[in-house]
Amino acid sequence: MRRTIIGVLPLWDEKKDSVWMLPGYMQGLEEAGGAPIILPLTASEETLKNTAEICDGFLFTGGHDVNPERYGQKKRECCEEICDLRDKMEEHIFREEVLNKKKSALGICRGIQIFNVLLGGSLYQDIPAEFSKSINHAQKPPFDVFAHSVKIFLESPLGKIIKKERIEVNSSHHQGINEISKELEIMALADDGLIEAAYMPTHPYLWAVQWHPELLLKDEISKKIFTSFVNSTKKLTKNRACAVETALCYFKDGFSCSEAVLRAFNETYELGLCENDKKIASAFGAGMGESGCACGAITACTMAFGLIAGRKNVAESNKLSLLAAKELQNKFKELHKSVCCRALTKNVEWKSAERKKLCENYVKDAVKIADDIIKNNFSQFLT
Repeated sequence: MRRTIIGVLPLWDEKKDSVWMLPGYMQGLEEAGGAPIILPLTASEETLKNTAEICDGFLFTGGHDVNPERYGQKKRECCEEICDLRDKMEEHIFREEVLNKKKSALGICRGIQIFNVLLGGSLYQDIPAEFSKSINHAQKPPFDVFAHSVKIFLESPLGKIIKKERIEVNSSHHQGINEISKELEIMALADDGLIEAAYMPTHPYLWAVQWHPELLLKDEISKKIFTSFVNSTKKLTKNRACAVETALCYFKDGFSCSEAVLRAFNETYELGLCENDKKIASAFGAGMGESGCACGAITACTMAFGLIAGRKNVAESNKLSLLAAKELQNKFKELHKSVCCRALTKNVEWKSAERKKLCENYVKDAVKIADDIIKNNFSQFLT
């Protein structure tokens, strides 16, 4: 399977007049299954367009302070080196590729700060001077050791893949989010109240963390962050392999059957759903006693039928969706003898590896069947 290409925003060294890169960024992405490339440091829109168009997602790296003029403040003495060229380049990539084309983006350290600023938020120009000194956010080397803990919001996308309420992180920054953008939601906080992770719920995948997972590559949480990001960059091709593989990636990341399936169809057929919309499928699945099982996957497939058909003909979409749902259920029953979660997993321990494998198969089979139905019965709505 083709590795997705990740454009990595470059670092800049004024003293050496040189573009450079920390190997951890590249290694973390490659180990997660991506193919990282370093983008050129330029403000040329033509150059950026030609290089960015081959990328499936973008990693916004750490580095310089963001120019305070971008969030309506004058530069204070406590603000350190800025790089206007980098600010301008990252704004172009963010607006044209991430926001307009809905490509995935992961921000690290400066990354969370530039996301917040470009979405209308502001920063502390220096945490000790303007916020608090109770936690040292700028640890001394080595940076591959933990500096402090953060509280994870378990209901956030990050919480769903980490499944821990508190984790330890490293810390190498003197700036941070002051006023958070209205477009972002918090995923993690330090004990002093500083925002440590955030995401954009109206975007398919826009996450950012304040710490440095690229310097903690042996840490399982760092691996999960890189893997989640790379998985989100799966190419949006309209074929069965994409839908099935994407759904399985989300399921293995910790999402329920229903939410994994709806996310996969959302990406494959560009349904236009945002983060909050996707939670509907999880709610439906839970209402049927799913917790990661067959009826949740079937529910999500049925929702996808309605969303695809409803693009052009709302009246006809109801009829088509009902017929498609019945066909899906019948074909699923032929494979598994039932569509009832309780019947299918009656004698299987709730959190066992056997149950997880069964659920994985239900996701795979439901998506395969539904994708065939979409190709055969909904072709007029796919153009």
